[in-house]
Amino acid sequence: MSVDDPVLIAARIDTALASLEKSGETGSGQEARELARSIMALYGEGLSRVIEIARVSSDAPVLERLVGDPLIASLLALHGLHPESVEERVQRALAAMRPALPAGVDVNLVSAVDGHAVVHVGCPGAASVRHGDLRRALTRAIQEAAPEIESIRFDGLHDDLIQIMRPGKPLAASPLA
Repeated sequence: MSVDDPVLIAARIDTALASLEKSGETGSGQEARELARSIMALYGEGLSRVIEIARVSSDAPVLERLVGDPLIASLLALHGLHPESVEERVQRALAAMRPALPAGVDVNLVSAVDGHAVVHVGCPGAASVRHGDLRRALTRAIQEAAPEIESIRFDGLHDDLIQIMRPGKPLAASPLA
């Protein structure tokens, strides 16, 4: 049996719950919402017990293996049970990205508070770096490590721009610019 990406599963759950909200408070809609709440409470309690058992175990790698699994880690984060702070997980994600970054590019977490992260990206002398690609890669790494992060601001990155010139004349500035 194949396990889907936890982010996609969470999106399907959100869609289903939004659909239930539209169905009103009567009949099957109300029962389905109560069922969803009960299931969430049940597996949240189960995960809580797994973490407590792993914490008291003399085998420290058990906890590391649990939080190293993307599905378990996302469920732990969903229930506020992840043993690492959001900051620690984002720092770890950025550290894992550093070896793959273009030469001269560095990334540092400035803050991660209330679902919002600020990351400073330094690109001195790295003119060939495509900021849009870098932004997408960093966003994905951060969201995988800390799915509770709702927004990320990248200081030091700008959107990639393509300048279009007509022979002999620059194009006029767009009124939307």
